[in-house]
Amino acid sequence: MKKYVISIVIWGIGTILTILLFFAMLFWTIVLYPFDKLRKVAHSQCFWWADAVIALNPYWSLTTTGIVNIDKTKHMLLSSITSLSPI
Repeated sequence: MKKYVISIVIWGIGTILTILLFFAMLFWTIVLYPFDKLRKVAHSQCFWWADAVIALNPYWSLTTTGIVNIDKTKHMLLSSITSLSPI
């Protein structure tokens, strides 16, 4: 029963955080549109949101490998929802 309560709390906080940050990002995107055509502010906020959601859940982890091989201009993000079958 305790696992279910923890899971509901984690998903509830994650959902609320996502909704609030969506509206915050929408506001800053509209306000800064003339000055931030590449949407760097929105990107940095999305980066913070992803870190917060991953840190919120104690059962999730993030592993980064091969970061030295990433080109500075082009990026690709891959994720696997099943921990037993890596990409």
